[in-house]
Amino acid sequence: MAYFIFKWKKAPIYPAASWSERWQRTLYAIPALSIPTIILGGIYSGIMTPIEAAAASVFITIPVSIIYKSFSLKATILAMEKAMVTTSMVYFILGGTILFINVLTFAEVPQYLIAIVEKMQLGQNALISIMLVLLFILDIMMEPVPMLF
Repeated sequence: MAYFIFKWKKAPIYPAASWSERWQRTLYAIPALSIPTIILGGIYSGIMTPIEAAAASVFITIPVSIIYKSFSLKATILAMEKAMVTTSMVYFILGGTILFINVLTFAEVPQYLIAIVEKMQLGQNALISIMLVLLFILDIMMEPVPMLF
């Protein structure tokens, strides 16, 4: 696909890089390429859990960004602010979901729905199909975590 796009846009063709230049670029990229290798290798080898890998990725990424001279305290603080906003939004959604679940339980809605399903006398396949359609519709409209609650 890239070949056809470059042909269509008439991109200039550059000469192939020499083997020494390729080797230098590969050595330059090793620190950055080591990040996913360490994280995924640690998870798949059982050395760390995904949560621990997330924390390790921060401690691996900071020295690598310093090596590439792209570390910025301002950008780090901005990333932390965005993470705090996202986390707080998730917790507000979860809080509202838990409140909604408590209201439904107090109003005995689950018991009412169970009684309706029992009166329909559906088979296993029909019941599972209805549940899948309901989950599909909910998944279109909601975030996954509140939907699972």
